[in-house]
Amino acid sequence: MMPEIAHTMPVLIRNDEDMAMLRECLDSLKGSMDHFVFYNQGGLSNYDLSSLIDAYLKDFTVLGKGTNDGIPFARQSCFQYIWVNLPAMQYITEIHPDMLFPKDWPQKLVEFLEDNKEEPCISPGILTKEGQWHPHGKGIFGAQIPSRTDELVDLLVEKQEEKVVEGFVHPVMHRASCLKKAGGYIVEDLPGMQGYEDDYLLLSYYHRLRLPENWKPKALLSIYVFHRTMAQRADFSNMEEESNKNLQGLLKRFGTQGIMDLQHIHSVKKKENIRGSIYFFGTSSDKDVPFIRGVNPYIIHSQISKERSLDQFEQEKASDGNVKNIAVVDHPYWLNSVSKICPQLTIARITEHVWNPTSALYRKGICAVADIILTDSEEIHWQLALSHPFILLCPSLNKKSHLLNEDEWGIYSDSDYYLKEIIESSFEDGDRTETWQGMINKQRQERIRGLQDILEWEPHNEVNLSLLAKYYYITQQYEEAENYFFQAFLRNVLVHKMDGLNRYYPGICLAQLRQGKTKEALNSYGILAQTDDMKQHYHQLLPLYNKEEYEWLQAEISRLLGDIRYARDLIDQTASPEADGSRYLFYRDMLDYKGCEEILRKRGDGVASAKEHWLLQGEKEELFGEPQRALHHYLQASIYEEKAIENILRLEAVDRFMDGGE
Repeated sequence: MMPEIAHTMPVLIRNDEDMAMLRECLDSLKGSMDHFVFYNQGGLSNYDLSSLIDAYLKDFTVLGKGTNDGIPFARQSCFQYIWVNLPAMQYITEIHPDMLFPKDWPQKLVEFLEDNKEEPCISPGILTKEGQWHPHGKGIFGAQIPSRTDELVDLLVEKQEEKVVEGFVHPVMHRASCLKKAGGYIVEDLPGMQGYEDDYLLLSYYHRLRLPENWKPKALLSIYVFHRTMAQRADFSNMEEESNKNLQGLLKRFGTQGIMDLQHIHSVKKKENIRGSIYFFGTSSDKDVPFIRGVNPYIIHSQISKERSLDQFEQEKASDGNVKNIAVVDHPYWLNSVSKICPQLTIARITEHVWNPTSALYRKGICAVADIILTDSEEIHWQLALSHPFILLCPSLNKKSHLLNEDEWGIYSDSDYYLKEIIESSFEDGDRTETWQGMINKQRQERIRGLQDILEWEPHNEVNLSLLAKYYYITQQYEEAENYFFQAFLRNVLVHKMDGLNRYYPGICLAQLRQGKTKEALNSYGILAQTDDMKQHYHQLLPLYNKEEYEWLQAEISRLLGDIRYARDLIDQTASPEADGSRYLFYRDMLDYKGCEEILRKRGDGVASAKEHWLLQGEKEELFGEPQRALHHYLQASIYEEKAIENILRLEAVDRFMDGGE
């Protein structure tokens, strides 16, 4: 005896074509002894719809009031009706008015579920109006669609084969007990008219039924159904808005992990489809991360998740040495872990939260290895732009945002726009840095124009004057930069503030250096020299000026005031061996350990050289090698200077952070 089956179908009649499709569909189902539950979405009264159906089927129910309540609501109403009024039903299907069915089509689906008790659902194969066989032949033309219905049904029977493939399509048959346990389409999570309801239900199965980690939905090719596909889903003018409502509900219910699970559920066993892996270091476990098609994502927010993800990296590396790895780093303390995956692209996200003295060494380290840096602060943007070629400002970087945008690239939030563009460029042919530079130039020019417009209305706004000066400086408009830094300084003095000298004179001095105004820059630096250390340094620079060692002098001032890139260029032009002391400080500041070691070798043995040697070795191991070896090196350095113990305390602080502390 055939188990009891209930079929569910929302019906929307908009025109004569919809009516013709429904008649053809019902005719292909004529004579079925199963129960059918229809939901009237509009176009006909319940009486007229019932009268139409009655000519083909005997056991049916019509729900709804003739209004389009959306697909999730309609489907769920059918499910709930069956659970309450038809509890004996063992299987429930989802079918559509734009389908044609061969005779006894549910029988083989039932047999599959009877033989495979662990499976919650099964689909038949389908033929679309474009002549494609889904799910296995998606995107491939496979058949000419006959004009006559009987010939079309014959084609469906002719192509049947005893084969099961991975994939999910409609129609689908659910095991009624599993569907009820999963909850169906919970309408509070799916308030939109359509979109993501299939993904939602698959995730409900995956999580609530605790299905095996490698589970995927399946299709049985020993039965085929004709499905015009999307014939009734393309009539919403606000489709994207409605779809996004359901996406937010899916994310609320299943989180970012749900997006990752969907990538697995819908993945196809084709190696070439996987373009790489992206590791989010330091991203909190509840934060949305973008879903990127063809890229395996890993969120590393604790020591445990780190070890699990690095194990996965080793497996991928062993199976395919060409996998592209991308690292997105949200905290500098993850630097050592990043080095373990040898990423082809490293993106650092530096926020005000991590811009503090305790993480200074790690911050230098992550900036040194990062290919490009994103920051949420204009002040940090300014400081980093003086030492790194590729910096983008993302004001919403540190704010919680939802995955709202979907395109062929994936699903991402507004705050991830630049992240999306950067990652996308890494998979394209050509020089990715040209793409980055174009984005940076556009952003900075737009900001300059915006500040210029604001200053037309508020010409004496000190903050905006200084901001404009900084943008002029990093876009190499040094004369304008000097002018606006000086205007900001004058405004500060006029309102009797006391911090203008330290805030704006460094910029004035740097802009003068960039224009070749060495004497003026030295005078400006002398004005800045308020502390004993700076006064001493200023007096050390005067002999360099007198000896016309201008590159060396300019390099020293640039280094002290933060323009590290320019300072490095200048010191490399300084041939004098006497400059090795300054050169060592440059290399030390830029974590150029190789350059430091070369200078130490020239110095020969001595207490200072020995101490520096052990400190260098310790830092290299701490940042890029084995932290346990770093501990040994720091202990050796502490023999020469007790202050080296502070490095060991830093190691302990990082360990606490990695274990989940602060």
